[in-house]
Amino acid sequence: MEGPLKRVRSHLLSFERKSYALKHLQESGRRSAEVLDCSLGENPFGCPPGVLQKLREIRPSDVEKYPTATHYAQLRSGIREYWRAVADVEEVMLGAGSMQVLERINLLFLGEGSRVLGYCPQFTEYILEVELLGAKYEYLQLPRDRLFKFDVEAFLGRVDGSHHLIYIDNPNNPTGQVIPLREIEEIVEAAQRRGTVVIVDEAYGDFMEREETSIRLINAYENLIVVRSFSKGFGLPGLRVGYAVCGGPLGKLLRKVEIPFSVSSIAAALACKALEEAEYLDWCRRRIGEVKGRLINAFRENRYIVAETHPTTPIFLVGRENTNLYEWLLQRNVASTPGSEFIGLGAHYVRIRTPRRAEPLLKAISLK
Repeated sequence: MEGPLKRVRSHLLSFERKSYALKHLQESGRRSAEVLDCSLGENPFGCPPGVLQKLREIRPSDVEKYPTATHYAQLRSGIREYWRAVADVEEVMLGAGSMQVLERINLLFLGEGSRVLGYCPQFTEYILEVELLGAKYEYLQLPRDRLFKFDVEAFLGRVDGSHHLIYIDNPNNPTGQVIPLREIEEIVEAAQRRGTVVIVDEAYGDFMEREETSIRLINAYENLIVVRSFSKGFGLPGLRVGYAVCGGPLGKLLRKVEIPFSVSSIAAALACKALEEAEYLDWCRRRIGEVKGRLINAFRENRYIVAETHPTTPIFLVGRENTNLYEWLLQRNVASTPGSEFIGLGAHYVRIRTPRRAEPLLKAISLK
């Protein structure tokens, strides 16, 4: 190979980035206004009202100048205070969305030949980031005959100390199921005995109760990193704010790979405001639980496959044999996320994001 391409890492020449996020970007501009969007994992009710009020107070200097240390200190302080009743959070790594945080964490541990243990189906973008570095993503396939319910004993059988990282998204994307905290602790404890770091990605964690979070474990286990996002529960995906917390010496290392100015001053200020309105999350969970419950009951009554899921997580996985379910729904003006974008699924599955009201989706797919 001649020219500049010979300087490219060889495994990237055949690497192809395929993800549902890219598919959404490509198709979103072509969709009509009549389409019911149940695709990306946003909060169907948007952000807390106080954040919108704060947005009206943005000053020219917030746009014309770089963020200051004060912006980041206030955001880190707000995150620590938010978790004070759950754990003593010391180190907070910030990033432009939880995806950038995960990318920077990977730089600490992964290179060509590294191995990561996870399970599938699971968050596609993280798997791509592992492969982008030349590392190998190995996984436990969740059993279809158990509706993709996570099996902790089977997973523990794969924790043998040979992996650089263990990655678990909880709640799971695409099923929306929540792995109980006691099972997460079993995995973290087994990994710590073998010197393996565990990443628990709680991007959808704000849809769980705060007592269910793995952040409760960070003071007890120095091998645990918990990643969070303001994009889901707090309804701020356009701001791109994420963070990671951990205990022990890992916290200092995370700050070494944090990018300066990764979070804008506007995003930092609005994220701080969102943390002050945590009661909004309680309201959202109640409303989502009501709508999701109606939808799942209807899908089951009409003989759809419905994967294991948590009642207040806004995403869930449904299937219909011998049907390209993504295209079938799109013909009925419902946009979803195709199951073919996830390892271990196929075209007869889709991920549904719970809409604000059940009726439009029930009507669109002719469910009674």
